[in-house]
Order: sequence, then structure tokens, then C-alpha cells
Amino acid sequence: MSDNKNIHIGTIYKEDDNGNETVQELSQQDFLDLLKKGLNTDKPDPDSRALLKALLKQILATFKDDPKTKADPVSSKTIESLYTIYKYLQQDIPAEKLDKFLEQQIKFMAIPRPAGIEDFLSISATGANAREITIKQFENTKVTYKGRLAIDEQKILEMVRLSFTDNNPYKAKGGLNTLIELPFTQTMQILGRTVTDRNRKEFSRQLRKEMLPNIAHYGIDIKSKDGNFIHMEIGGGYYALNVRKNKIYFKLSDPYAIYLNTGALSQYSSKTLLLGSQKNPLPFYLAIKLQDQYFHDGNRTLHTNNILAVKTVLSFCQDLIPTYDDVQKTDRGHWIKRIREPLENALNEIQSAGLFTWEYCKAGLTEVAPQEISTNDFRKWSTLYITFKLIPEEPNQSERIGHKQLKIEDAQKQKALKEADTIIKADKIQKRNSRRTKKGTE
Repeated sequence: MSDNKNIHIGTIYKEDDNGNETVQELSQQDFLDLLKKGLNTDKPDPDSRALLKALLKQILATFKDDPKTKADPVSSKTIESLYTIYKYLQQDIPAEKLDKFLEQQIKFMAIPRPAGIEDFLSISATGANAREITIKQFENTKVTYKGRLAIDEQKILEMVRLSFTDNNPYKAKGGLNTLIELPFTQTMQILGRTVTDRNRKEFSRQLRKEMLPNIAHYGIDIKSKDGNFIHMEIGGGYYALNVRKNKIYFKLSDPYAIYLNTGALSQYSSKTLLLGSQKNPLPFYLAIKLQDQYFHDGNRTLHTNNILAVKTVLSFCQDLIPTYDDVQKTDRGHWIKRIREPLENALNEIQSAGLFTWEYCKAGLTEVAPQEISTNDFRKWSTLYITFKLIPEEPNQSERIGHKQLKIEDAQKQKALKEADTIIKADKIQKRNSRRTKKGTE
């Protein structure tokens, strides 16, 4: 569970008898407080308990019997924890046992991802309804919890990012063009949709009702220099379609546009958009992580941008590949089928798409023997490394790197001037003191 209690995990909408709606943003700490109010028997809070019952009932109805959720160890454990809490709501909990119970059962709370996006519930990205759950059963209250975006929505977001970076100079001083235009038909094709009149109508409906609103109102949490998280929504609330003109229009929020323009995110290859699917999003997510590693300037300086430990690569797979311990508990002895083969298949798809080639190696890019690669021992296999090489020419980085180098050189000049000024001031003080001492002796 995250140490930061202010992570945004959802929104509560309440409507009074006059039809007036109030909106309350829900943080992780807020949800913990809601749990305590709803579960505590010393100071019972009927409203909190009723809301929790409605919430958990809907979550369980959505995911409990979902085959994909059952097949994924992390998601399965999450549902078990939620079901345990739901059963506790049907009885009284002694106050002295409440804190211990919560400590054991709230492991499903949001966990920060390397990219800064918070996933509520840790439900597998393969789940069809993983991104949003709406509770309508509790009087006039609607609670919406958002997890990660579905893969098709993430691909559209990547298209938006690419379009933005193509149309805005790196680190532009104001005047950013935040209005994005995407081709409707090409977007369909990238997402693997067959272009027919019927499919175009259905895709248009999905964009209007689900995809674009989800992207526009999706938030990311960026860690600031002072260690706190800054929450920003991706969209500026404006999105539109014109199917006749073959256009999708999307507007980025100003904070998110500034964030993109600072170079905080890599400029991913457009070939990444062709990877993965709703059934198997792993190649898509893994390709983004490999590109983050490859294009990171610090990694380039250390010559570590094209090598990763197998253990590190597995950590990039989030909850899409189970851990070895989970496999041993649920499917003992089948780690090759459950862990190694999905990882290698994803890497092979990335290679087939013309993005990276890859192969096993040892630390320092040294060669590894065939028998070491084909081992049936998970621990030996997980100590290996993979090396990957970019197949096409990499995107033009000259403007960004040149800008960064000028900034470094300017900082070095300012530092040298400051040091010289300090030396001159110290020399003047020394001479002045020397003259005073000389006068004193005379």
C-alpha cells in the first residue's frame, strides 16, 4: 500500500432532494476513513456502512465470477479481500480487532506505478470493466472509481501524445497547440477494427460514450520536487467527432500539455500502437517500458540503456504475468507456461513489429550458453539478462539533446562565474584585512 494518502482514487457525486449535485474527490485516506466508519461498531455510521455495502456488492458482482479475474492471481486475491470485508459488513466487528483487520485486508488499495498512474483495486488490465465501477444502488449517491485505461484508450492517448509532440517545438515558451486532430479511419485500423459502415457507427458510439470521456477525465499523479503528488487530468474537457470529415478532435489540459512539452515522457515509436490487443495487452505495455529504458539519457550515459535483468523485465509486466510464488501456489511446476512463455511471446511480438530485436545475455552483455537459457530452474533463468537493439533509426533527438546540452553548459558557466566571483571577493577581503593589519602595526 502506498505511503502517500492523498492519491486520488475516485469521485463521489451526491444529489439532494432539490436536484442539486455536490462533487467530492476521494483520496486513499478518505476511503480508509470510510472503511473505518462503516466497519466500526463502537461508533456506527449507518450511511458509511450502507455505501460500503453497495460499493462492494457492485464490485463483486462485476468481477467475482469473471474468468479473467479468477485466472489472474493478483486480481483473485483482491476479490478475496473485498469479499472478506463484505462479509464483515454483515456482522459486528469488535473495535479492538478493527485496525488489525483493516491492515490485513486493504492491500488492494492504489499502488503507484513507475509511470505515476494510480490503479485502484489492482484488477487486471485484461478485465473488460477494469477502468470504472459506478454505484447507483445507494439512494441518490453515485460513486465512480477509475482504474487504468483500457488498452484501446491507452493507444488513442499515445496517438494524442505523438501528435502533440509533432506539432509543438520542444520546450516552447508559451503558445502550445493543445488541440489534437486524429484520423478517424486510421484510428480504427490501428485498434484492429475492420472498416465497415456498421463498425464505423459502433466505433463512433464508443468514442463518444466511453473512450474519449474516459481519456479526457483520466488523471495522472506526478511526484513533485518536494516529494508530494500533483494530480492533473489529461483532457481539457473538449473532445468531438466529425465522421464525415474523418476527424477525431481532442484537447489536452494546459498542465498536461506543459508536462508533455518538458520532455518528461518519451516520444514512443508509432509502431508501438500496433502491438498487443484487448485480450493480451502485455506487448503494448512492455514495448513502452523498453523504450523508456532505451531513450533515457542517464541510461545512455552509463551504457545500460539496452540491457535489463529478466527480474526487472518481469516487474514491468505489472499484473499481466503472475509471480513465481503465485504460480507455485496455484499451478505448481508450470512456471515456464505461465511466466516464461508469455514474456518471450511478448518480446517476439515486439521484434516482429520491427521495434526491437532481443536475446538473452549475462551482465556486461556477455554471451550466455544455450543450456543456461533452456534451464528448467526458475531461479537460474531469472538471473539472466536480455539485451535489445532498436531496429529502425531512432527518432530525431537532436533538438532535445541540443537544448539539454546548452542548458548544462549554461549552468556550468554560471557556476564558474559564481566561483570566480567568490574568489575575487575573498581576495579583496584578504587584501583589505592585510592593509588594516599593516596600519595597525605602524
